[in-house]
Amino acid sequence: MKFLRPDDASLSVTFTAPASGAAWLAILSKLPAVPMSISGSGLIFPRRAKVVTPGCAMRMTIGKPIATEGMRSADRTELTRRLEEAVRATFTTEV
Repeated sequence: MKFLRPDDASLSVTFTAPASGAAWLAILSKLPAVPMSISGSGLIFPRRAKVVTPGCAMRMTIGKPIATEGMRSADRTELTRRLEEAVRATFTTEV
């Protein structure tokens, strides 16, 4: 899954489409996939910035692991959807 990053220009929550790489790795390794969101990083380190902005906060949220036992490579689209749903549920614009 790609990192999902909001559009910094408007600070609205518009995400890029996730890729299935994280799901594929979790299925192949037979390990749980762990959804994680980072909120507020766009304010600390805006795109094209050379230095971080002091005095800002960010929040990292680690979700409940999603078991991959019994999944096959063909299940990666569904696992990617579940991961994206979990990340969106924990993302916040306020930190």
